[in-house]
Parts: sequence; C-alpha cells; structure tokens
Amino acid sequence: MDAIASGGAPLDPMLAQAWETLGIPVLEGYGLTETAAVVTSNSLTSRRPGTVGRALPGVDLRIAADGEILVRGPAVFRGYFEDAERTRDAFDAEGWFHTGDLGVLDREGCLTIRGRKKYLIKGAGAQNVFPERTSSSP
Repeated sequence: MDAIASGGAPLDPMLAQAWETLGIPVLEGYGLTETAAVVTSNSLTSRRPGTVGRALPGVDLRIAADGEILVRGPAVFRGYFEDAERTRDAFDAEGWFHTGDLGVLDREGCLTIRGRKKYLIKGAGAQNVFPERTSSSP
C-alpha cells in the first residue's frame, strides 16, 4: 500500500500517527459537495500531519475575518438547484463561496479545520469553543 487518503470527516491524529508508524503515509484532504469534492490535500512529497494540506491548482482559498473558509475557482458550483436565496447567501460580492467551515492557514499555506461556523460557541473570556471536536483533535 502506497498511502491512505482521508477526507469527509476529521481524522483522529492518533490513528493517523499509527498508520505513519507502520510506514503508510496518510494524505488528508478537504472538500465539499459544492466544490467538486477536493479543495485541499496533502501529497506524498508535501504533507503536514494535522492539516488537510494546501489548495489544489486552480483553487483560490482564503480565511475570512471571522475564520470562515472561503473558496473560489472553476471547481466551485454555480449555485443551489432552484434555490436562488440560498445561492445568494452562499456567495459574497467577489464570488467567494462561504463554506460554513472555520479554519486557519499556516505560513506554508496548509489548512487546518477548526470546526463549523454554526456550531461555534463564544466563551465568556472571548475564547472559541468547537463542540464537535474530539479531545484528540488538534
């Protein structure tokens, strides 16, 4: 086996490390139905454990001021079928698709998913709490 690809749900870092210890690279990626699946991915030659990798060629990726992951490019869908209101809500004036996911980009452009925007809880001390993350998640 050359590698294991993982996407669609958070991968427990301990499980990823177990595969890596066995000599099997784990390639995590990120994407949505609205983005023709993959937006970012680690590769065999460039992978950062705990991240879902860098944007694929042709994909524009940025983080909004509130931490939301924004995507733009030819692989992004044009809108929800027969749902103009939902389509308007999903895109901003510059054509960025608002994923509803929260993340951060590191200096090398690797994306780390933090949670879903609609589930974010603001704590009393202004801390962000992501209830869907497990104790072993980054």
